[in-house]
Amino acid sequence: MYFVRYYFHLSKSCAPKEALIKPALEEDFGDGDVTSDYFVPEGLQARALMRPRSQGVLSDVKVAEAVFRVVDPTLRVEVYLQVMRRIIPLPGGKYREAT
Repeated sequence: MYFVRYYFHLSKSCAPKEALIKPALEEDFGDGDVTSDYFVPEGLQARALMRPRSQGVLSDVKVAEAVFRVVDPTLRVEVYLQVMRRIIPLPGGKYREAT
């Protein structure tokens, strides 16, 4: 994944390339995830919310979205925070953008 991130920092005008993402996913998953194959029923639909655990700057959202779309083109990705803004986590799983 670091190669993908580095590539996009070099060329911000480039859209994330499937040719870079697929090999990275294949390296991580290989023939699949045995645990998920066993415990997660096929066709299951779910929701996920990604929240920061520590203070940082939100970046590489387009790369993350491209990775999700390679895994499943039907996914709907919504970003609620502004990219390149500092994020501060709060108690209870909440967060805020620094001003």
